[in-house]
Amino acid sequence: MERKTKFLLFLFLLPAVVALGLYAYYFSAWNFSISTTDARSLIFPAKFIGLANYERFLVDPVFGTVVKNTITFTLLFMGGTLSLGLFLAILIDQGIKGEKLYKVIILIPMAMPMVISGVLWSWMFSPRMGVINSLLITLRLDFLTQPWTTSTSQALFCVIIAYIWVFTGFVALLYLANIRSLPNEHSESARVDGASKFQLYRRVIIPQLKPATVMAVAILFLNSLAAFDLVWTLTMGGPAGSSDLLGTLMYKQTFQWNFFGYGAAIAQIMFLISVVVMVPYLWRSVRR
Repeated sequence: MERKTKFLLFLFLLPAVVALGLYAYYFSAWNFSISTTDARSLIFPAKFIGLANYERFLVDPVFGTVVKNTITFTLLFMGGTLSLGLFLAILIDQGIKGEKLYKVIILIPMAMPMVISGVLWSWMFSPRMGVINSLLITLRLDFLTQPWTTSTSQALFCVIIAYIWVFTGFVALLYLANIRSLPNEHSESARVDGASKFQLYRRVIIPQLKPATVMAVAILFLNSLAAFDLVWTLTMGGPAGSSDLLGTLMYKQTFQWNFFGYGAAIAQIMFLISVVVMVPYLWRSVRR
């Protein structure tokens, strides 16, 4: 019976294992092989050039801007999403009426396709007919109107705001689930000792939210590194590359300018960054 059960489990797991193997290993190896060529098409033969595409990335004039944008985006996106998510989780944990409805509402941005979110935020940030500027004009605060996504100094921050809006609800529910799963003994002891609600969350509850934080950081980091569709819909990496990230640079090089080998090298660099950062992070988190 045990042998039969193990065989059935193996059959159920086999499709997922095969799919993961193809995605994680075969296609990664295929992408790396393309990155070592001067491919301008996936049909015609390409010349092997070794690591020249990787060297090209390091000396590319846009290298500094893209790396700076990606780091800025990652840090502000993760910090803002974690902070707002925790804040919302604490608010919902107060036992407010309509809790289920609020949970659904804050998850709507996550459930929407990224392209739709990008279109919505482009309407919000449009300098001429956008919701934000129109509202400011209606309130006779014309002096506060901004160029938003058409400004080289503001476009990246518009993208960050949009991404925070998308992921905050998901992070809030992660934290809320962690809070609700905590044992009551420590909280009750703190209440008996006269701790206020603020002290209770700060000194007792928040320090115990490591599981949710570890998971949230991992998910947010990987999504920040792979950010593309919302950025492309909102700014297309512009103006003048001011909101270009690794994902948008890879897309431009591959599909706009047909440098398939160079685009594959950028994709491989993104993959290596995710492995180098996430494997030690998750390993240390699990060991602790």
